[in-house]
Amino acid sequence: MLVPPRFDLPAELTDGLDVQSLRPVHGGLIAQVYRAQTATGPVCIKTMNTLTDGLFANEARGLRALAQTGTVPVPAVLRERATGLVLQWVEPAPPGFSGSAEASERFGRELAAMHAHHGQRFGSVDDSATGHLGVLPLDLTPTDTWAESFLRARVWPLVHRAVRQEHLDPAVLPRVDELVQRADEVCGPVEPPATLHGDLWHGNVLHAQDDRRWMVDPSTQFGHREMDLAFMRLFAGFDERVFAAYAEVAPLAEGCRERVALHQLLPLLANAVMFGHSCQASISERLSRLGV
Repeated sequence: MLVPPRFDLPAELTDGLDVQSLRPVHGGLIAQVYRAQTATGPVCIKTMNTLTDGLFANEARGLRALAQTGTVPVPAVLRERATGLVLQWVEPAPPGFSGSAEASERFGRELAAMHAHHGQRFGSVDDSATGHLGVLPLDLTPTDTWAESFLRARVWPLVHRAVRQEHLDPAVLPRVDELVQRADEVCGPVEPPATLHGDLWHGNVLHAQDDRRWMVDPSTQFGHREMDLAFMRLFAGFDERVFAAYAEVAPLAEGCRERVALHQLLPLLANAVMFGHSCQASISERLSRLGV
């Protein structure tokens, strides 16, 4: 009689799954991610050594919200627990496969279509007022303006936290205070709250074997669509055909290039707070580009 292998995973995630084999896969910077072969096929299992309250519930909520737009492919949530998620397995493209021009253009059009699904207010996509960016809790209390949701509720608190942690020079505080005072000006023309991925760097887009780009690990919210695009440009990984196809469907407002600096403040601050990275020069440079 064969004895089933034992896996060091939370029982509530694996009970009833009949896991036959387990292989760790690349899963970003925070979670532990596995390909689990079950009697009915492969699934993806995500968990963490140190749990963050509400993180997996927020991720599951975000994946479902993105799926409901019917625009971008996202893994289905098969099981949601406080200790992790069981997701649809998406077979990745072979290593070194960069994908076709058509795949890039399709992703740009799908992203534009997703952004065209609007909410009533900026912030949470449902009744929850708290989200996550990585393991950082975000205040997603619904607001009437992007300036209040983005600058006052997120950027300003993260700057102060990074200073307290000594990951950012206190000299940046008056510059950020000035930016907040000019919030309505620097945030640009008013746009309706768009459905955002919210953490759209290249590591959270899976290039699948079917040559499509699947969104994973979202920080889903209603926000300004320029934030997703600015995140995409921060660490590269997306070719210009994505942005060109997006612009054909949904052109951006005047001044969008200048506002890239604004929206990149959030991921830079998050990196400083979560990982202790020295982002002082990058943050200061973007504040200078914003005139503070």
